[in-house]
Amino acid sequence: MLATIPGFLAYTAGDDGSGVLITMGTFDDQAGADESTRRAADWVRGKAPDLSINPPEVTQGETRLRKVVSTAEPTCAVVRRYQVEPINLDEIVQRAEEGLFR
Repeated sequence: MLATIPGFLAYTAGDDGSGVLITMGTFDDQAGADESTRRAADWVRGKAPDLSINPPEVTQGETRLRKVVSTAEPTCAVVRRYQVEPINLDEIVQRAEEGLFR
């Protein structure tokens, strides 16, 4: 679902083990980042309303992977930080792998 957004470059997700789920999507432009946030919100409402996922803290803007590729062109990234019930993390990841990340 996220990989079909025009300008999609990369997506990653991780958790800190205490109920904080952090996702980061990288896109060619701001429009792709905005669309990913819209789709992620739709996915939470439609596929995980029972898992107590709070609305995320969203940070987005221009980014460059300077340490990896010093000549990289600017891209747009969006980072979402969700507070969730730690007991639900495995279920959230399983559901996301089945629909959000494809």
